[in-house]
Amino acid sequence: MPLRTAVADGVARVTIDVGRCDACGRCVQVCRGGPLQWGGDHIEVDPRRMFGCTGCGQCVAACPREAIHVEGRGLAVEDQRPLPAAGQRADFGQLNALLQARRSCRVFRPEPVPTEDVHRILDAARTAPVSLPPSGVGVLILPGGNEVREFRRGLLDVVARRRWLFRPPVVWLLRARLDAAQYRLVRSFVAPLFDAYLGRRPEVAPGEDYFFHRAPLALLFYASSTSHPADATIAATHAMLAAQSLGYGTCFLGFPGFLLGQDRGLRRRYGLPEWARPGLALVIGRAAVPPVRGLRRHFAREDWVFNVPSES
Repeated sequence: MPLRTAVADGVARVTIDVGRCDACGRCVQVCRGGPLQWGGDHIEVDPRRMFGCTGCGQCVAACPREAIHVEGRGLAVEDQRPLPAAGQRADFGQLNALLQARRSCRVFRPEPVPTEDVHRILDAARTAPVSLPPSGVGVLILPGGNEVREFRRGLLDVVARRRWLFRPPVVWLLRARLDAAQYRLVRSFVAPLFDAYLGRRPEVAPGEDYFFHRAPLALLFYASSTSHPADATIAATHAMLAAQSLGYGTCFLGFPGFLLGQDRGLRRRYGLPEWARPGLALVIGRAAVPPVRGLRRHFAREDWVFNVPSES
C-alpha cells in the first residue's frame, strides 16, 4: 500500500540500469519501503511490496555503480548527484569550532542579506533529514526589513487580541491544564514577554523591536500534519548553521509560529497551506555586537545506561 502523507500519494518509480548493475545487493540491504528484492542473480523492483518506493533515495545513495534512479514523490533524476569529496567536508574540529562560536544575536545591523546568501542558506536547510519522505517541511521567507516589519505588525495584532489569555485570572484558571513548572513559566515569562512585544514594559524603549530585533531576514519553518514535529526544527537548525558559516548572526524564535497557529486569517494572508503546522522562526543578519567569548552549555541531565537487565 502506498505511503500517503499530506504532501504525497502513490509510489515513486525505480529504474535499474542492467548494463551497470552488478547485483551487489547494497540497494536491497538499505531499502525499507520494500520494492527492491533479490531475483536470483539480479535485483527486481516490485512497487506492490510493502509501501512501494517512498522516494527516500537510500538505494541511489548506496549504489556504487550509479545504476539506480528514482523519480517521483519529490525526487527527480537531477537531484541525484555525487557526494562532496572527503577533503571538502568539515571535520569534527571545524564543525565544533562553528558550534562553539555560535551565540544568539538580538541586535542586528540594518544591511540586507544578499539574495545569493539566502539561497545558500536554503540549500543547506534542504539537506535536513525528514521522518517520512518526501519532505513535508515548508518555509516562509521574509527577505528584507520591510517584509519582516510587516510580518511583525500582523503578529503584534494577534498578541494584542490574545493578551487577555495571560491575565492573572485566566492564567489561574489554566492551572488545571498546566503542571507547576509550566504555570510558573507562563506567569514569569510568557505574560511579561507579551507586554514587552506590545511596548507596555518600562524596560522596553519606545519603538524598540523586541520581537525580531530589527533583523533584515526572517525564515519561518513549518511542517505538514503527517510530518514529525521535529522535521521543521531540524531544517531550521541546518539553516542556522549555514547562516553562521557565512558570518551572520542568528536567533531562533518560537512565538511567531505559536501566534500563527492562533490566527487562521494571518496564515491565509501569508499563503500557508491548510496542512501547515508553524514551527520555529529564524532571524538572520549581521550582528551589531558580535560575541568575543563563548559559553559552555550543559544538559539538564545526562544518563548513561549500561547492562540493563532484561525483563524476566
